Amino acid sequence: MGAEVVVQLGQGLAAAQTALLLGRFGARVVRVSGQGGAPDHWDRSEALREAYAYGALAVDAGGELDAAALRALLERVDVVVDDRPLSYWSERGVDLRALYEGEDPPRAIWCGITPYGLAGIGAGWEGTELTEQASGPMLLRIGEPGRPPLPMKGPQAEVGAGWHAAAAVAGLRFSCERGSPGTLLDVSIQECLYMHSELGAVNWFYNGLEISHWLNAKPTAAASGYPTRDGRTVHMLFHDREWPRVARMIGRPDLERDDRFMARYNRMQHMEEMDALLIPWFLERTAMEAVEAAQESGMPMSVVRSPGEVLDDPQLRARGNFEQIEVGGARVDFPVGTGRLSGHDELPARRGETPATRPLAELLRELPPRAPSGRAGRGGGDPRLPLAGVRVLDLTNTWAAPKGATMLGDLGAEVIKLEGLEWMDMLRGFTDPPRPHPSYPRHDPGERPWDRYVMWLGLARNKLSAGVELTRPEGQHLLEELVARCDVVVTNMSQGTRERQNISFERLRALNPSVVFATLSGYGEDGPRGGWRLFGDGQAAFAGLFVGTGYEGEGSAPLGAYGDPVNGIAFAYHVVQGLRARERTGEAVHVDVSCVETCTTYSVETLLESQLGIATEAGVGFDVRGVPGRWPHAVYRCSGENAWVAVSCGSDAQREALVAGLEALGAEGADAGDPDALDALLAGLCSEREPSTLEQQLRPRGVPCQRVVRARDIDSDPVLAARGFLAWLYRDDLGTYPVYSAPWLINGRRPPITHPPAEMGEDNRYVFAELLGKGEADLAELERAGAIGDRPLVGAELGFRPTRS
Repeated sequence: MGAEVVVQLGQGLAAAQTALLLGRFGARVVRVSGQGGAPDHWDRSEALREAYAYGALAVDAGGELDAAALRALLERVDVVVDDRPLSYWSERGVDLRALYEGEDPPRAIWCGITPYGLAGIGAGWEGTELTEQASGPMLLRIGEPGRPPLPMKGPQAEVGAGWHAAAAVAGLRFSCERGSPGTLLDVSIQECLYMHSELGAVNWFYNGLEISHWLNAKPTAAASGYPTRDGRTVHMLFHDREWPRVARMIGRPDLERDDRFMARYNRMQHMEEMDALLIPWFLERTAMEAVEAAQESGMPMSVVRSPGEVLDDPQLRARGNFEQIEVGGARVDFPVGTGRLSGHDELPARRGETPATRPLAELLRELPPRAPSGRAGRGGGDPRLPLAGVRVLDLTNTWAAPKGATMLGDLGAEVIKLEGLEWMDMLRGFTDPPRPHPSYPRHDPGERPWDRYVMWLGLARNKLSAGVELTRPEGQHLLEELVARCDVVVTNMSQGTRERQNISFERLRALNPSVVFATLSGYGEDGPRGGWRLFGDGQAAFAGLFVGTGYEGEGSAPLGAYGDPVNGIAFAYHVVQGLRARERTGEAVHVDVSCVETCTTYSVETLLESQLGIATEAGVGFDVRGVPGRWPHAVYRCSGENAWVAVSCGSDAQREALVAGLEALGAEGADAGDPDALDALLAGLCSEREPSTLEQQLRPRGVPCQRVVRARDIDSDPVLAARGFLAWLYRDDLGTYPVYSAPWLINGRRPPITHPPAEMGEDNRYVFAELLGKGEADLAELERAGAIGDRPLVGAELGFRPTRS
């Protein structure tokens, strides 16, 4: 996709992941080494570093990268990715903030990815994968009561931040291609981790509720694990419309509408009866036999797979999800992990052999200076909203794809969510829940419970809502008119549902010759398993993502719907790349994203280790494989309810700073050279103090230290507060309530939340009257026909279409 040049200055994995993702869509990636006293932020194995660096052009800065060389880069390249604080560059004579806020900012986008962001009180604080995972809401949820919370195996925080950064960079590049100037993009790894908890802030604020401890959780009405004949465990994630499929799967169609099992609040009362039906069925089958039978019934089901099973997966092989690269003299399969764009067979780009290192001065002579950007681009629009003017038609459901549409709204697109009246988005909860119910503010579902479900309040910002029933001919006509007026259509409908509703790339392209049609599916659009349906747990399990997560020496732990939010971020990234491709050719593009393929980028360390002979399928606990000398490295219990702190030192200087901090807290006899004694002393001191006390003493000294974030900590976290990450919204029926914002700043400012989570159909008049020009008589007739409305039919969240009265 053109001769875009991306320079990777940062030495950490998040920077490498960002550069690699941009390279998959045709960017020329240049890695700068030899930067003198620059800190090395790498926290993973050297084999993984080599794998990420493969194929990129390496240039040697020849020592200190001075102000003149940096300015020359900014005049000649499109994107710079770095992971150091702005103070590092100001000490070398470059004030990047002033440079980008001036009248003639650089043309290049500067993407800074740091543990706590470039701005705010945590701008210079150190982080490691362990402390970064602790800084978001995910780590507390993994583990057993009474034992330390567990990190996910592999570089989850760093890879996730790389996907976020790539999506924001792609959006800014789209804006640059339309004439906007370069910008300073500030990505916080901590904030990126909040993609895993849409309901955390709202649920704590209203109900004082936290979610924790998934490892040994008993089967629930929402998610269950069942043993199979071959001794494995398969997992089904139940949504309220899945029971009819399960009934067909086990050969009991007579139970499809059995009230005991349909809604999860009823299943909770009848778990023993449900297990009596399901357990014998599973014990008669191997894990994969059960999975295949479930898929025939349309029921998402998964099993945690080993790295070898992932690497041999027939679907991933058929779709070319692995590229062969050389690591340590051996040829290994590295996951590509990005989707496909129709008409662009060269993408995703595979990497060739790594070229010889060249001097930086030689590269600068080769690249001519670009034209100055100025401030005139696109009518002086808000640089925080690079997709302003783009209209997205949102046909998504549940979590992953709606998350992607939310991010497109964060980037400035106008997102119109079409909501079925007979088949409601499951993230709106229930149409007629029991009262009171813990999934609603103050346990009160209100008169319109579909507008008050706590996860909806966290996820559905920056979207408009139009209630349209697409099974009605009139609804299909409205869809056609809207497609003609939109730039993008996004969906995660199954292939069968799309066929029934005649939603295809061919039809949409005929309605709009320049449409971007983006589909998110479990396994991708083609291949031997192209029609398989997978929820977030299955997407991650089929990618081997849970292998190694667990207490050291014990079994691995499958963890809920982990794949949903990570695929939502990836979906947004691909949509923007589809827009960029459309801008270049003027032709319609089909964007095909596979959830399992995305998840393999998060399990890359495990997949690589398995091929290099250092794999394990047991839990690894706090073991950081291949990084000698990192100690202390653990999660310690603190004073307070379910309070923990992560500490991770990787150098003698950090251990000396840790000793100084412990002495300031009253500890005596600390020895930076004695791992066991230092660990015991730290554990004892932590148990008597609040996590915030430890943070205040250790982080300013350069020690990676982070409380394990609980929902109750969110609105008191000083870093998040200083950066304005938590936004407070208002609605008449809810009052003021908190939601998370986009996890980045652009030129020091956060993208605004322009629309609180929409009530169903609240934008019908704008969409149908203003956009489509329908008159009052037309709207009345559409309502009488059941084609439009502002409330779902009772039972619209279940697995069949309710009968109209």
